[in-house]
Amino acid sequence: MSMKSYKVSGLDSFQPIFFKMYWEVVGDDVWKFFARAFQRGMFDPRVMKALLVLIPMEDSLTTVKHFRPISLLNVI
Repeated sequence: MSMKSYKVSGLDSFQPIFFKMYWEVVGDDVWKFFARAFQRGMFDPRVMKALLVLIPMEDSLTTVKHFRPISLLNVI
């Protein structure tokens, strides 16, 4: 809760304000996730998966340079 609400680690990162506003909804699940990770010494590898998407930047889409890549990551 001490994190700056609108500070993000990258362009596509999730803002801490979400967790602050909805902690009553997501808080128990967040704590359970980390408690299990510390008990087992690992966490579910699905958390590390990302979806890469290419957004067209121009009308002419002949090379990869004509796209902007973004990644959709799990937040926790």
